[in-house]
Amino acid sequence: MPSVDPAGSSAQEPAERGTPQFAAPSSITSVVTGDGVSLSVRRSGSATSPVIVFVHGFPDDAYVWSGVTAALAGEARLVTYDVRGAGSSGAPADRQAYGIDRLADDLREGVDAVSPDQRVHLVAHDWGSIQAFHALRTTLSGRVTSYTSISGPDLDHIRQWRRRQVRGGAAGWWRLAKQCLSSAYIAAFLLPGPVDLATRLGIVGRLVTRDPSRLGTRVARADVRHGLNLYRANLRGRAQTRVSAPVDIPVQVIVPSGDRYVSPGLQTELQEWVRDLSVVTMDGGHWLMLSHPIELADRIRVFVTDTEKRA
Repeated sequence: MPSVDPAGSSAQEPAERGTPQFAAPSSITSVVTGDGVSLSVRRSGSATSPVIVFVHGFPDDAYVWSGVTAALAGEARLVTYDVRGAGSSGAPADRQAYGIDRLADDLREGVDAVSPDQRVHLVAHDWGSIQAFHALRTTLSGRVTSYTSISGPDLDHIRQWRRRQVRGGAAGWWRLAKQCLSSAYIAAFLLPGPVDLATRLGIVGRLVTRDPSRLGTRVARADVRHGLNLYRANLRGRAQTRVSAPVDIPVQVIVPSGDRYVSPGLQTELQEWVRDLSVVTMDGGHWLMLSHPIELADRIRVFVTDTEKRA
């Protein structure tokens, strides 16, 4: 069991912020992981069940969920946290400390700390979704009631999807080409040097901010710098833990219709990976939680309520 440090409540919010403004969380604590990294955990909402845990992606921190959690306040216990390397959480110097297996361990340790006796509902975005899919098939087995994913498939699924497109003839090649164009930035992220200089100068953060769905919400340079380790530790050909078992809980995939980075097929063609899958398309870009927090909260509320009735 990871330790929980109430003294973590003194952690400060990242300074580089922009619109929109959301309500602050009610409390902040620290969960210390098995390898000694302190994760900044925020709790808000009702003292009653259910428990919903939110996991952010790159290059964000838990702040991105503020509008969604404000809309759900009073209806559930809400937990957000800064993943390692982001926000007020610790940032290991070792790149391999950002590997997908370690991220899945973080998620399990966080869930055990905030809800030791009760299963949780999981909501995740981007790299948060990637690590959540992996955790559901490894460390989080039996600890989650439902999962809502936004713009982030499992790494093994991405490899399988690419192979299917190659075998799919002209239509598959076209879909793969479009996704490769959308993911072209990853090649720059994997190469040290120019992108690191661009990060220090704030160029990468400013480019991210230009996405209309962010509504001007800026990015902390440290979050970009440390977050690049997610790509470099997991996408450079390093062998990953392969898990063949499908996810056996209800999964809701929410697809932003205007996502610039992840194609609908890559997000939703999960039939061999998920036994109980539902797909919802929402108007908006990659950062739905910033641009459409009320609508996204409604989708989460309905899915969690329906899943609770079935549990």
